Amino acid sequence: MKKLLLTNFLMLLTFCVHAQSNTDRTSYIINPSFENGTNGWVCENLAAQTNSDFRKAGSTYMERWVSKGNSVGDGSIYQTLTKLPIGIYKLTVAAQNLNQNSTSQKCNGAYIYADDQKTDVYTPADYSVTFTNIIGEVEIGYVAKNATGNWIAVDNFRLTQIGDVESGIVQDEVKRMLEEAEKISTDIIPTNLASALQSAITAGKLINTTSADTEIQQALKDLKKAIEKGQFAANLANATPGSGTAPAVTATNHYVATGATQALVRATMKGSNIMERGVCWSTEHNPTVLDERTTKYFNLKGYIFHIKGLQPATVYYVRPYVMNNTYTVAYGDEVKIVTHPNGTCTGSWNEGAPDAAANQRCRDAIQQTIAYFNEWTGIQGFHLSGNYGAETPTADCKYRGWMRIGPNPGNQAIGTVLHETGHGVGVGQHVRWNDCTDTRADQGKYGKWLGREANDVLHFLENYYGDEVFFTGDAVHGWGTSSNTSITNATISYDWLVNGADKDKHQELQYIGGMCILHGLFIDGLPPTASDWYITDQNGIAGYTYNFDDNKKYYLMNKDVEHGLGTGLLYQRAKTDIAWKPLLTGAVLSDSAAWYMEFDPQYCLYSFKNASTGKYLTHSSSGNMEVKTLKTNPTNDEKFQLMPDRTDVTIKIDGKNNKTHGYWFTWNDSGFKSMSAATLSNRKGYGNISQETFDFSDNATVQQWIILSEDELATYQQKAIETGITNIHVNDKTIGGEDTVVSIYTTDGFPLNSTQQGFNIIKYSSGAVKKIYVK
Repeated sequence: MKKLLLTNFLMLLTFCVHAQSNTDRTSYIINPSFENGTNGWVCENLAAQTNSDFRKAGSTYMERWVSKGNSVGDGSIYQTLTKLPIGIYKLTVAAQNLNQNSTSQKCNGAYIYADDQKTDVYTPADYSVTFTNIIGEVEIGYVAKNATGNWIAVDNFRLTQIGDVESGIVQDEVKRMLEEAEKISTDIIPTNLASALQSAITAGKLINTTSADTEIQQALKDLKKAIEKGQFAANLANATPGSGTAPAVTATNHYVATGATQALVRATMKGSNIMERGVCWSTEHNPTVLDERTTKYFNLKGYIFHIKGLQPATVYYVRPYVMNNTYTVAYGDEVKIVTHPNGTCTGSWNEGAPDAAANQRCRDAIQQTIAYFNEWTGIQGFHLSGNYGAETPTADCKYRGWMRIGPNPGNQAIGTVLHETGHGVGVGQHVRWNDCTDTRADQGKYGKWLGREANDVLHFLENYYGDEVFFTGDAVHGWGTSSNTSITNATISYDWLVNGADKDKHQELQYIGGMCILHGLFIDGLPPTASDWYITDQNGIAGYTYNFDDNKKYYLMNKDVEHGLGTGLLYQRAKTDIAWKPLLTGAVLSDSAAWYMEFDPQYCLYSFKNASTGKYLTHSSSGNMEVKTLKTNPTNDEKFQLMPDRTDVTIKIDGKNNKTHGYWFTWNDSGFKSMSAATLSNRKGYGNISQETFDFSDNATVQQWIILSEDELATYQQKAIETGITNIHVNDKTIGGEDTVVSIYTTDGFPLNSTQQGFNIIKYSSGAVKKIYVK
């Protein structure tokens, strides 16, 4: 199948235009000279620089430098322009790919581009690329790929419209694309893609000489997308193995950092002649490259793929993939993710700086900060109030968001404002900051952050999972650290929370990573919007902290050794009562101790539905825990925030020691409560379950619950002797001349209409009671 080469066709249109005076269209480029950091750009392996060694337009340019005699390698920065008028354009960029040992040498590997049109970059100069735009969107940028210079730099993107496209040429392009689409429609492609292609063809046929530019651009955009997907599907259908090593995803990281509409995924691939590596996703299981996919990634100790365009508060399934140049595709593991709800943070600036430029810098930095917080933290109701501080050396922020920014332009930037806003939501400010460290931060000691989620995020970002790497802090600040930097990869790449303007590398990944760590701190219990810094009327924020399978059963075990650790499980004891008892000493568990898990992604709360009765685990105003039959899904008042605890415990499964941890099942009811286990009653044979005042201390193990999947718990169960009995009903005559069956119960005493898999208690009319096993 011929590949669509729209941009190559549009090159020819340069000679078929109405000449016009040059029109400056640079306003379509967001932040064209990087005076606002990398806002509006996707930046990979380039850092902001403010010296005067390069031909910059303002105070900042982007660069990557290595010592003389070495090759700088890879780096890029790009953005997509939208709503661009139909026309012929020239993109001009200040750029270089310089060998400082031989400054006149033409080094290879760097170029500027607009879609498929590119111009190679060598020594410091202005470089231009001409392109024709009909669709209204174009990706522009600077790329270094195996660049042979030791210093690459770029700044001052300028866009000029140099001509109009004749109407007849536009109509010819519509006709050409329709013909291309018609050809593809005869190929064997999936039904949904064929339908989309046909819809695009139908809309394209409505375009004529009287159509508005916006109608033309939308029709061509839809045609282009449908054609590309159709061609891709046809290529996949005709894939061949190719030569060399077959493509394979060798590792899928099951920890995924999620935002409201974005996600970060780590994976490792191998193979010969790799054409594409990335991540695909869908709201259905087993996504493929014919669903949504991205190849965009950050390069930090491996690939971190960057997904965009998700919906907030939505369940997705993602899979990494790798594809060779003959369209053979290999997939990694499927990972379930849940995006955050959008945050509702707001920000303001008091316009108190002495000049318009300073006010603009501060205003922009606050707006960008709020956008990052709403995307990556899910915080509700926070307001950042920015104020000019003429005597403020750098910047500062109080808990709950009152900020001052000083006169230094280097601090009137997003990195500094992100950092200070971290204080505004509790870093080094809220009393619980001290509760989560293993030494007293208020005594000036550096303590390891004991919360689980923030450390998990740091491990993911640094791609190192040993105890040598951890999040730490003092009385005011927090940062990642390593106790042994001699270990490969056990080093810290960024000051993730930007503790100082000099620590700001102006990298998108640094900002995103810092936001993800902040979200981890909130999951661990740091309250971002409590009533005041000394009040704990908020348990951090709720999140998707336990990844479960909708179709599997789960079991709840108290973490306290005197309350069932290793032996006991939570179960439905009677019509509405729940309790715990040592159920793991029996051969087979009944479903009264099994629970299906549910999650509300909008409010980030969990529900537990009993597998035997269908009743939900709830809490009541009477102080008891109970189960209820609910006509609809539980309300928010009947759900649970699962907060990870901070200490590990070892339990034996199948004779092997397994390290795990628990969760607080917590909720707010005139103060935070938590599900707790009472002591086992020898007379009753079970222990009660109650709700207690939430205890945030590590030794509150009676309030901490281990969640075990049915697969994990299966190794606990002793192999039962199969009797061969397959089914008994209450109206059956019993086997072997016994009396009539009167009633059937679970081993916990719940009445049944018929036998269930596992052990059953059978009561006969003669008064005999037997325990039987059903396969």
